[in-house]
Amino acid sequence: MTLSIKHKLLAGYGAIFLLLLMVAGVAYVSLSNIQMQISHMATSSQPKVIASLNLASQIHQGSSALAYYMLSTEQQNKNTYLASLDDVQKSIKSLQVLVKDSRDQTAITEVNTIATLANRLNSYKDTMFSLAGDNELNIPALKIASQELEPVGEKLLQLTTDIVLAESDSDNAQQTAQITLAAHELRFNWAMVMSNVRSYLAFRDEALMERMQLFKAGTAQTLQSLSSLEDVLGEDQLDALDEFIELQQRYFIIFEKAYTIHSSEQWRKDAFLVRNELGPVLKQLESALTTLVSEQQTAINRTTEDLQFQAANTITLLTIMVVMAIALAMAIVYLSANNIIKPLRAAVMAMEDVAAVDGDLTKRLDQSSNDEIGQLGAAFNDFIIKILT
Repeated sequence: MTLSIKHKLLAGYGAIFLLLLMVAGVAYVSLSNIQMQISHMATSSQPKVIASLNLASQIHQGSSALAYYMLSTEQQNKNTYLASLDDVQKSIKSLQVLVKDSRDQTAITEVNTIATLANRLNSYKDTMFSLAGDNELNIPALKIASQELEPVGEKLLQLTTDIVLAESDSDNAQQTAQITLAAHELRFNWAMVMSNVRSYLAFRDEALMERMQLFKAGTAQTLQSLSSLEDVLGEDQLDALDEFIELQQRYFIIFEKAYTIHSSEQWRKDAFLVRNELGPVLKQLESALTTLVSEQQTAINRTTEDLQFQAANTITLLTIMVVMAIALAMAIVYLSANNIIKPLRAAVMAMEDVAAVDGDLTKRLDQSSNDEIGQLGAAFNDFIIKILT
């Protein structure tokens, strides 16, 4: 098939144009894909990470405000805690919308778990406020002390005073002095028992319990001394002594109940709730949020790696195609120079020689090609032959 110069040029330039079109197509497809992935990351993964981190911050802020309120009972801390609970609920709703729109079933499940845990956390609000506002409710041993232990202790202390003030039946000054001394010792020892019990309930220091036991032993010893003198004790003293012995047993039974609670981890209900219920819920919340953030960050990292890989492949492919286009253009330039420009220059020179005054009519052009250059050569050669004939 004979190809004209026009067809050859069109074919060459068409090939270059096709390569350039392919370069543009590859670049467009690649950039569109990159843009789509970046858009997905910007509208899905990143907002979820930001919302999750913001939610975690609000939960920690609320926990801190609750802790400060439990310690100080200041209204400002309570208001901060209530505001943080509202913020947490709003953030969870926003997060639920984000994961629903992204159709990420794993994230949807995790956010629903976070919402459930946040509701559980919120359910302790009234209980914690009640404990903060009522010390006896918060510390059960104090309630036992104020309602049961203290009345009995004060009655016992009054009985020791009655023994001190009441008259004995002895006319013996030495025995009377002995009774008075024992009564005062009983009053002192019992006052010290109550003082150490109160201090222990306030400070939970086991050293105070050891001191209380010493004064309890002193009380028992003093009671024994007074009992040995019962023959010379007055009737009021005997009645007070008998009542003291009976009430003392009741006092220590009540105290043992208070001590059992106060020496356990449930001595403060708010601390017990925080440690055994609120704390685990907060840990689960933190774990769920960490998992959600980690998964979204992993998705972002994976998308980033894909974008980098795709960009590198696109650059490589475009480089190859551009090199091919340049090589093709150079080949076309080379072929044009050899197959078009060079023969045309030869034809021009031949015509100049013929047109000269002493023109060389022996010049002949190459007419072997089937294109316009070959036709030009054939026509030139025929023209010279006709001049010569």
